[in-house]
Amino acid sequence: MARVSIDDFFAYELHENPWSAETQEVFEMASQAFSQEVEVLAKERAEIGAYLHQARQSHRYSQKELSAITSIDQAEISKIERGLSNPTLDTLLKLAKALGVSLMGIPQSEVKSA
Repeated sequence: MARVSIDDFFAYELHENPWSAETQEVFEMASQAFSQEVEVLAKERAEIGAYLHQARQSHRYSQKELSAITSIDQAEISKIERGLSNPTLDTLLKLAKALGVSLMGIPQSEVKSA
């Protein structure tokens, strides 16, 4: 089965089976809410990464040194610090312990309700 983009899928489906105005409105609201949530999560990953980067810098550890201490791959540490990874709780706990920081100190974005 060939892969189809979500846009192509909906374009085809809507052409073959048009939605009612109410269904379209609900879809657009859900899509907007999902997009907002994705933006919030991306911002929070970036804040966590910056927090851990700052803690690593304050200890004067290189990513390679922190990798050796935590057994977390250096490339993964780099991705976490740049907000490009979704680390597990275990990974965050290892990093926090090695850096002597609390996960409670991680900044939190305010989630705005739609």
